Amino acid sequence: MKFSIVIPAYNAEKYIHHCLDSVVNQDFPADQYEVIVVDDCSPDHQNDIIERYIGNYPPPYSAENQLNTIKKDIPGNELPNVRLIKHDRNKRQGGARNTGIAAAKGEWILFLDSDDYWCRNDVLSTFYKLINQFPSSTIIESYTHVDVPDWSRQSEPPLRPCGQPKSYSGIDFIVKSDHYSGYVWRSAYKNEHIKSIQFRENVFFEDGDWRLEAVKGATQVIEVDFPFYAYVNNPGSTIRGGNLDVFFANVDVNLIIKEIYLKSGHKDLASYGLSRVKSNILSWIKISREYPIVKSASVLRYASKTNLFDLRDYALSAKERFLLGAMKHCPLLLVSAVKAAVLTRRKIRKLYS
Repeated sequence: MKFSIVIPAYNAEKYIHHCLDSVVNQDFPADQYEVIVVDDCSPDHQNDIIERYIGNYPPPYSAENQLNTIKKDIPGNELPNVRLIKHDRNKRQGGARNTGIAAAKGEWILFLDSDDYWCRNDVLSTFYKLINQFPSSTIIESYTHVDVPDWSRQSEPPLRPCGQPKSYSGIDFIVKSDHYSGYVWRSAYKNEHIKSIQFRENVFFEDGDWRLEAVKGATQVIEVDFPFYAYVNNPGSTIRGGNLDVFFANVDVNLIIKEIYLKSGHKDLASYGLSRVKSNILSWIKISREYPIVKSASVLRYASKTNLFDLRDYALSAKERFLLGAMKHCPLLLVSAVKAAVLTRRKIRKLYS
């Protein structure tokens, strides 16, 4: 079997049929790929929908809510093998992906979130061609995707040809390509390469360090402009909604990633990585606007006790040194000033609106 598509699912009742339709409608032989859906103890009725696909029958949704051409090119309207694996306890996205990887039979693995979808049906056939073109590749990925504002505005972009692929070593891709990102779902990964790389479980932002380890250790990464993945801006997702745990998790993942870069033993990789970490830390000033002042300050105090604020590790401008120093030594004053600036700007806009 060539491909395994791993889909973690939690509270996906509203979206899972769109997600699955986009996968089973691929123009690729049904016996050459499988779909592994991992139910992470979801409290809704998503599994009722998933199980209809396991029975090889299209779900009975209205025409406007489902793809109307499910596997018409395959005799008997046959669907690929769809498996549902149920967790007995919630492990979050990382745990669900680990379960999917462990169960995967395909030579290559792709990840798809249950509230997103593939916006073209030549995804697997395109990756298959690239795998044949680059038989030594470890990771093949698109450096572009399609942003969808919300589910009321699904996007079907023009099916333009795949761009010209480029080849890198894993480290060169991170440092030199200008296209490295923490997104795990725009890529196909060779199964044997990622079997030993575990996502952190029961946490937010489980993918940043996993992605770094996977790419850093890759022998050959193929990048291509192939926007097949529709990323839906879902306001109900786990990283939105003002959950302070998400802010703390942002600190934790940057701490882990910084250690990976420092221990890499590669000067250019460490320099590149520390620059990214510095940028992420500075972004917390903007993030702090979304939380009450005292809570934001508590996160910065937490971060200040780690080596993330060892300023000797970063190349800093005078402005950056001042901001990082303020975040470390007077976080309450800093976030108060940020909040005051936001409120003042809102009042000015209201006056002139």
